[in-house]
This record gives sequence, C-alpha cells and structure tokens, in this order.
Amino acid sequence: MSSINVPSPTKGISYAIWAVIIALVGIYAVRRIIKLIDDMKARKAENDLINSINPAALTFPATQYSIFADELAAAFDGLGTDNTALNDVMEKMGSNSDVLQLMKAFGTRESKHSANFGLTSFSGNLTQQISNELSSGEKEKLNAILTVKGITVTF
Repeated sequence: MSSINVPSPTKGISYAIWAVIIALVGIYAVRRIIKLIDDMKARKAENDLINSINPAALTFPATQYSIFADELAAAFDGLGTDNTALNDVMEKMGSNSDVLQLMKAFGTRESKHSANFGLTSFSGNLTQQISNELSSGEKEKLNAILTVKGITVTF
C-alpha cells in the first residue's frame, strides 16, 4: 500500500503568518513614504511662502523674531501648551511678513512632552507644532487674532 502525503497544517499556518507580517511591513512602509512625501511638499510650500517676506513690512528687528520663536518653543514644551504665551506672541504680529519671519525664525524644533516623563517628543516647523499641539477650536482662536488684523497667513 502506498502512503498518502497529507500536508502539514502547521506549515500552511506558518506561510500565512509570514504573509501577514510581510503585508503589514509593506503597509507601514508605504504609509511612511506617503507621510515623508507630504511633509516634503508642506515644507516646500512653507519655504516658498517664507521667501515672499517683505522686509519693509517687518515690525521688529530680526533678533526679536528669534526671541518670539523661543517663547513659542517654550509654550509647546512640557505638559500641555501655554496658549496664553502663544496668543501673546500672535497679538504682536502686525503683517503677513511678521508671521512669515516668525515662521522662519522658528525653523524646525523639537518639543518634549513631560506627560510621558519626557519620553515622547515632536519635531516640526511652526505650522506643524501648532497643528500637533492645538485643538481645532484653539487654532481658530489663534487664527482669529491674525485675521482681525488683516493677516492672511494662518495656521
């Protein structure tokens, strides 16, 4: 009598598990690539906007924008966001060029969140930091401070 070759069920399960792992890694990789491309496009758009700064429309000397940027970075750092400090800086902006110069001075920064004992951080430009830190309602209030003054550069 000849024996019948019965496939091992564990071998099939093993192949299925590997297929799922490979699919998940592929999905993760595609998502990361899409995010990187979106970030690159956003950075390019922001850089193009920053290059349109009108020096004659600036309210403050360049060093003051660096001070404002440091104040914003401090407002983002730690547990929660200091919305008062954020709004105070935005209240001082008088033109689109002021906001653009502030964005330029801010550059890309990392903020640490003490909610997780400083273990989590976020790195981004001013627009990304604001999007990461503020709720939609808080962003609306921040943008209202700017639009009341006729400033069209918003977050």
